[in-house]
Amino acid sequence: KDYVDMTSTTRALSVAKEALDNRETVLLNAPGQAGATRLVDELAASRKQDLVTIVGNAGIDPQGLMERFEFNEDGTLRMVPGVIADALTEGKLLYLDHLDHLPPERQAALLRLMDIDSIPVAEGDKVVHKPVHPDARVVASISHGVKDSGRKPPEAADRARTTEIFFDRPRIDDVTNIIRKEAGPAADAVVDLAKKLHAENPER
Repeated sequence: KDYVDMTSTTRALSVAKEALDNRETVLLNAPGQAGATRLVDELAASRKQDLVTIVGNAGIDPQGLMERFEFNEDGTLRMVPGVIADALTEGKLLYLDHLDHLPPERQAALLRLMDIDSIPVAEGDKVVHKPVHPDARVVASISHGVKDSGRKPPEAADRARTTEIFFDRPRIDDVTNIIRKEAGPAADAVVDLAKKLHAENPER
């Protein structure tokens, strides 16, 4: 398998799997480069679900991700389901990466997606309500320990609606164990270099 279990992520993965099995929204809270995106890849693989990723930024409009305009062959416009609507009605795993880059009210709207039972979708000249697929799930991520005035974590009430999972970057022992497993004859030299770099800058 491509995913490597490490002390810092093994428990996070287990708790996230259980939460998703219970139809809960999962909020991953980890520093940059801790492996949140790779953990979500593993969640999707273990659940045998297609993964849809939305990378957060201040300009994202949740409504625009629910529906969008598309040109017909004759040049006229029609309304079609957006990426969120497609993920929820098709039973996919929706990953909201860097949720803390969005304004609080938009974070709140996205963290409430699992409360929706159906989504209004335009079909021809009619609007129909398509049910949210029972397998659809939502995972979001935010970062802690980042000094960035452009980021703001979700409000406490919105975080309380999720299963929030804290984890950190891999410990140096986890990293060196992986190196020894993967690097073969060159392992000792690579491990020595990794330990030296970690000692010079433990935060990286």
